[in-house]
Amino acid sequence: MSAEVPKAVKEWLDQADEDRRTTEILLADAEPPARSACFHSQQHVEKLLKGFLTSQGIEAPRTHDLSRLLQLAQPHLPELGALAAHADELTRHAVETRYPPPLREVTVAEARESFRIAQQFAAVLVPKLRGGIADVPATRDAGAAEAAADQGTCRPEDSPPQQER
Repeated sequence: MSAEVPKAVKEWLDQADEDRRTTEILLADAEPPARSACFHSQQHVEKLLKGFLTSQGIEAPRTHDLSRLLQLAQPHLPELGALAAHADELTRHAVETRYPPPLREVTVAEARESFRIAQQFAAVLVPKLRGGIADVPATRDAGAAEAAADQGTCRPEDSPPQQER
């Protein structure tokens, strides 16, 4: 594996983690912007999948289609197969719900469910991504994030401390 691959994987992981944190912040609001929360949940998974593909030496295609990314990743990580049914649910939030007029409204309950699904993907992908990279800061425990999403509470103390850049 070239020295550039771990760096690129870390960049994907960092950006995915930013989308996760953004979703948590949005869902912690008294009146969460559901469409935006769903979008960032989708982006979290997309970036994790692209990071995983990169870690396997596969150039990640320029797509928001999580099913397509799963097709490429699953032969290298069969555990993803259990989550394949959720890929289309999240993919529709990449574009369909973001531009006016929205094709449909998105509820807060749906936003929380999208976050929960994203955390399931993270539970499979993050350990694989972190395992191949030295000095990558730990992301918050997926179980704690899922519990916070279920309760509608995402507290700052649930997140890891921010590192200086």
